[in-house]
Amino acid sequence: KFLLAELSAPASLPQVIAATRDGLQREVYAASMLSITADTMAEQAHLNSLAIGLQLDDAALAQISAAVGPR
Repeated sequence: KFLLAELSAPASLPQVIAATRDGLQREVYAASMLSITADTMAEQAHLNSLAIGLQLDDAALAQISAAVGPR
């Protein structure tokens, strides 16, 4: 029931950012990268907004991208 409830009313980007615990910012960003292709402007904007909200710098984003692999 919990999963169905979450899927029917997904959290907004600000809610995801606010709910991300300290130390889990990279994992949340990586999970988001893995869940989308980022081949549209909207998806790229989503990842950019998430990175800004999670306060990930360019070095962190490069490390995450290297670990996740090409998308």
